[in-house]
Amino acid sequence: MEKCHRLWEYSEFSSEIEENISKGMCREEAIHTAIDTCIERGILKDILMKQKAEVQHMLLTEYDEKKHFRTIFREGREKGRAEGREEGREEGREEHLREQIRKKLDKGKNVPEIAEELEEDVSVIRRLMDDRVSGIPDHLKDDGFGL
Repeated sequence: MEKCHRLWEYSEFSSEIEENISKGMCREEAIHTAIDTCIERGILKDILMKQKAEVQHMLLTEYDEKKHFRTIFREGREKGRAEGREEGREEGREEHLREQIRKKLDKGKNVPEIAEELEEDVSVIRRLMDDRVSGIPDHLKDDGFGL
């Protein structure tokens, strides 16, 4: 900004708007006041005097970066929560299936029987038979097909 005076002026103008908003002014009032203040201080005076209405209109109707980022953040947060809920449901479903598998193994049922009773594929039952159900005798793991 030291090398580009216009950039410094624009930065000052933007800061003036933000400061006015932080003082409790609505966006429109903050912009109008910042324009007047910057003209008085000689900041972007040539542009603001000639095109005051256009600048004000542009700032009120065009891109609002902070609002844009707040919206992106909110949408991302909502998406993350939804994904988290879905993952939680899936983990809960799998934990319930694991518990059912454990109970059926305790009754001496084998993998194909368990899969049929739980209406799941044998591959799903095998995947869920993780280290929490380790120590199961091999004859109970038998799928009846020598797999």
